[in-house]
Amino acid sequence: GRWIAGFASVGNTGFVVVVQQSYKEARAVDPSTIWNLMVWTAVVIFLAVTVALVLRRWFRRGAA
Repeated sequence: GRWIAGFASVGNTGFVVVVQQSYKEARAVDPSTIWNLMVWTAVVIFLAVTVALVLRRWFRRGAA
C-alpha cells in the first residue's frame, strides 16, 4: 500500500532519523481529537453567548 515518510535531524549530532507510516494510519483521526474539538467548540460558544448577554445588559442599562 501507500506509505508516507518523514525525516528530521537528531539534535546537534549530525544524524538524521527517517520514519515511515502507512497512509491510512497517518490520515486517521484520533478519537481524542474529535472530543477536544467538540469540547473547545462548546466552550467558545458558551463564552460568546455569555459576553453577548453581558454586553446587551450593560448597554440597555446605560440607555435607560
